[in-house]
Amino acid sequence: MRYQTEEKGEYTYLLGEFLSGETVTITLYDLSSGAAVALDSDSCLEVGSTGWFCWASDNITTPANSKTEYLYIMTDSGGYTYSGKFIVGGYPDSNALETTAQAIKSKTDNIPTDPASESGVQSMIDGLNDISTSEVDGIISANAKISEIRDKTHTIWQKVPMDYMMGSSLKISVNGDIAAILADTDELQRNQGNWLTASGFATQNPPSQNLDDYKADVSNLDVAVSSRSSHSAADVWSENQAKYMLGLMQHNFRLKDQVYSNNKLVSAVLRIYNSAADTENDINFLKEYHIAASYDGDGNCISYKVTEV
Repeated sequence: MRYQTEEKGEYTYLLGEFLSGETVTITLYDLSSGAAVALDSDSCLEVGSTGWFCWASDNITTPANSKTEYLYIMTDSGGYTYSGKFIVGGYPDSNALETTAQAIKSKTDNIPTDPASESGVQSMIDGLNDISTSEVDGIISANAKISEIRDKTHTIWQKVPMDYMMGSSLKISVNGDIAAILADTDELQRNQGNWLTASGFATQNPPSQNLDDYKADVSNLDVAVSSRSSHSAADVWSENQAKYMLGLMQHNFRLKDQVYSNNKLVSAVLRIYNSAADTENDINFLKEYHIAASYDGDGNCISYKVTEV
């Protein structure tokens, strides 16, 4: 069972059954600590001659002021025991509840019997009814005016020239600088026919050293080539030399007389021709080359030669 603490004015009797006429005492333990609880009296009184003995909880020397669980053991002179458990405290603080209830009551007491006075409400309604159509139109017109002013202000900020948003001295300075830059660039584009004498530019004289000192040394070039008046590709390369190069790039090119060993090419004849018709008919070849290749035991090419015949 659970009981209020003694400070709330409540205590209880604990009971135990023994032989009538026995001498019975009680021991109390705090279950949270396991310690024995000090008692003002541990004697249990028999209820009439019923064999039921009782002990009052107000005999606890230091009563609990919060929830506490106890084990009680009653013992007679022969060592027979009777035990049980009881709980003190743990209920909501009735004083706190009472204080809260009183606070709520004081609030509700302030609510008038007729909280929404009909006369006051009616007066407000009558006031609204008394507003004329012209007054309503005035309110609507004022709201429209405010909206119009807001829109015009927004438009002004969007369209106002930068000149009016900048300080006058800054505006003059920027405009003056731009005009000066424009004049300079116009002068450069239209009036400077001769850059060596253009105004605003420093004229530089060429170095006084002999310009032959800066010429490339061509003394080791082939005389026949270096003496040519023109050094174009047509002068340097003969027609046949160009065809040789084209042939070796497989232009009018023919591979013939191939010899294979173990499915690998070991020799062949390579010819290049003057034209596609000569290539097709194998006539009038320009150059002939011999191809020779050798391989190791794994079939890897270790030598490959193309020599002019």
